Amino acid sequence: MRLQAALQAQLDVSPSPGGQQPVIFLLDADRRFDRNLLTHWINAHPDPDREHVIVCLDLRDDRNPLAVEALIDALQRHPRACVAPLRLSWLQTDHAKTSGPRLRDVLRGGERRPPSWLCDRVARLNPERVHLTVGEPGATLGLADRFLTKTGLSAETQREEFAVFIARQAAVVLDIAERQLIGGRYKVPRYVHQSIRSNRAFKSGLRTIANEAQRSSKEVRSEANVYLKEMISIPTRFWLDVWAKLCEVCLGLGYDKALQYDPADLERVRKIVRQYPSALLWTHKTYIDGFVVPKILFDNNFPMPHFFGGANLNIPILGFFLRRAGGIFIRRSFQDNEVYKLSLKQYIGYLMEKRFPMTWSFEGTRSRLGKLMPPKYGLLKYVLEGAHHAGSQDIHIIPVSVSYDLVRDAEEYAREQSGTPKAPESVGWMVRYIKSLARPMGRIHVDFGEPVRLDTAPDPNDQLAISKIAFQVAVEANRVTPATFPAVVSTALLGAFPGR
Repeated sequence: MRLQAALQAQLDVSPSPGGQQPVIFLLDADRRFDRNLLTHWINAHPDPDREHVIVCLDLRDDRNPLAVEALIDALQRHPRACVAPLRLSWLQTDHAKTSGPRLRDVLRGGERRPPSWLCDRVARLNPERVHLTVGEPGATLGLADRFLTKTGLSAETQREEFAVFIARQAAVVLDIAERQLIGGRYKVPRYVHQSIRSNRAFKSGLRTIANEAQRSSKEVRSEANVYLKEMISIPTRFWLDVWAKLCEVCLGLGYDKALQYDPADLERVRKIVRQYPSALLWTHKTYIDGFVVPKILFDNNFPMPHFFGGANLNIPILGFFLRRAGGIFIRRSFQDNEVYKLSLKQYIGYLMEKRFPMTWSFEGTRSRLGKLMPPKYGLLKYVLEGAHHAGSQDIHIIPVSVSYDLVRDAEEYAREQSGTPKAPESVGWMVRYIKSLARPMGRIHVDFGEPVRLDTAPDPNDQLAISKIAFQVAVEANRVTPATFPAVVSTALLGAFPGR
């Protein structure tokens, strides 16, 4: 009773969508507490003139197959219904928001909800943590049209596939509604593997490869599934928090905690990322450059960007963490592997289509001189191939200049110039490098250039167009790079004492 009284304002709002169609309430509820509270909410608003049915599914974990038998039955009974997704969302306490992820969260697998046996007690003691979330409803007829467009299948003949499609759409709209509570930084792709496998163009491409190579379609599909599982990132709310905390700690060891940037520039970037397929390409002067863009985006409630790494990084512990922080693992050589190329293009095209930003260093390697290195085309080519494959339009590539008052790596560069070989990278090397950052090194400056805008992605075979795009990014990043105070002083000293 105490819980219901505390939630009365939410319970007083009917979860039923407008209209007179029968309603299929699709509950994302894998726990009895969630099911009971959501069912009570529905029953508190009876409508004798309107039929409804309640279906419970577990939509939180993409890895589990969806048990849609009850949904199939509901769709057969009500073929012209309105699907209304509902979820019980648990908000973090103020202390948890400020303290960040804790060890006990890791031991619980990153689960932010209280344990099942504590749900009722926690909800009664902290009712402000409980929120009844309503996803955007959808008519089954409209969903059937979208199902046909995406997969080329008929909802009438492929009932199980259609039910799975509806469940996935429900998960997406519930996530969208929930992000109004927890923040846009937790926007993550859902059911990526399943969506790509069922994509009409992808299936057609695999059939073409199978025919040309004289292989069975089943064998080619199985191979593609292996590649997709290998490369697809699975970011989660908890591990994004861990990644953001790691970025904050590493950058804060030697630099001011507040990054230096123009808020107006950042708002301009926010509009671009929200509206267009986009990528943020940053300059590369030190090993910690890759922490800067994720931190500034996380702190300002942007969707966290996906980033690229070699397949050699997909090792125990490190691979587990990076994959859940947004890392995409790519093999170094796959030019003769048509199945791999198609899988990668389809995946990148999917991310572009869904407005998930990507980020990487366009120089490819650290600049030893502080000046820009010639841009590398590899990752840019892969991303533009994916955008071309998906038919993406209005692509925006945003140059980002990351500058430092002092660079820790300058000592290493000096040793290399004197003939000392570059130290091999290892776990021990990484620990020593992070420890070496704990010294005052001033501020970090982040500047955003004007985006390189592409109406459509160029033909993948047009190397000249890709090189022009890369150089446009480099020129714009160079234009917005600031002259820091230490850089000005160093230039003056070199001018006053040349050759020393």
